[in-house]
Amino acid sequence: MQASQLTDTTNDFGFKSKMADAQMLATACRRAGDSRSEGLSYFRLALLQDNISALGNAVKAYKKYLTVCERVEDTAGASLALNCIGVNLYIMATQVNNLDRKERLLQNAALYHERHFENGDTRSQFVAKINGCVGFFSSVSC
Repeated sequence: MQASQLTDTTNDFGFKSKMADAQMLATACRRAGDSRSEGLSYFRLALLQDNISALGNAVKAYKKYLTVCERVEDTAGASLALNCIGVNLYIMATQVNNLDRKERLLQNAALYHERHFENGDTRSQFVAKINGCVGFFSSVSC
């Protein structure tokens, strides 16, 4: 890669096409009845959105991944999705100035961390407690 490509702000490093591919693959897998691949495609899409700081869109993709994980009874995947959603909502709350919106985001983040704690194994519960405490959430006791 040339130095000019690294400094060119119009270069998205292929994220747009990768996100479109992940969305298309998720749709194709859903139509084909391949739920596990559909879920992984949504997870991939969410990670790509995270990488470009499109946190709201990432949350939407993580929620789709969560729905698929719950449908196929993938508890580890569901725990991962719940954690990612909670963390993203917390980060989004730190970036807004509107107090009402900030409070809603923090409350929603707490709910996802609480669900993560309730549905996870011992390791997941540990992570959920840490994330809940970092965000000063009262719903996940420290």
